[in-house]
Amino acid sequence: SPFVEVPAPSPGLYRVLVQSNGYHAVLIVENRDRLPLGPPENLRPPWLEFSWGDRGFYMESRYWPWDVIATVIWPTESVVYVRARSRPPALGADGVTSIEMDAASLRGLLAGVEGCIRRDEDGRLAPFPSVAGYSGRFYRARGHYLWSDNCNRWLVERLQDAGRASSGRGIVIPQQIRGAIR
Repeated sequence: SPFVEVPAPSPGLYRVLVQSNGYHAVLIVENRDRLPLGPPENLRPPWLEFSWGDRGFYMESRYWPWDVIATVIWPTESVVYVRARSRPPALGADGVTSIEMDAASLRGLLAGVEGCIRRDEDGRLAPFPSVAGYSGRFYRARGHYLWSDNCNRWLVERLQDAGRASSGRGIVIPQQIRGAIR
């Protein structure tokens, strides 16, 4: 993804969490400086959640067999999900991995995530209207979803932007993510 200039976090260490539900993983980032990277309803939350996926399956909840097959056999439109969180999930909970990052690594991570959101000269394009069942907002994303370019690979590649993971190549399921983290 292209990098986008983001404000520099203050010096120090930050927590970044990877949370998986068994097939899809999300990044949850400590936002101690309250950088304005949240959804429009809450631009400066203490925690930010980011993920990426197929628009039809993820955002529109289209689970018909032909929609699922489409995500596997040809590139489909993708979205980035941005959610404001008041607190992180419980550490030690099933499916949660914690990573400690310095400010420079965090800035690389955030620049990579923001670079995945489609933009114009004023910044992010407007998000899609709110979607029932989601407290965050979906944004048009760069790139297309395909089984080999999936949400879990996207997450590892964003950690790679921060210098905290090896290549996302070959990552398909969230159980592979922990092995890629440095």
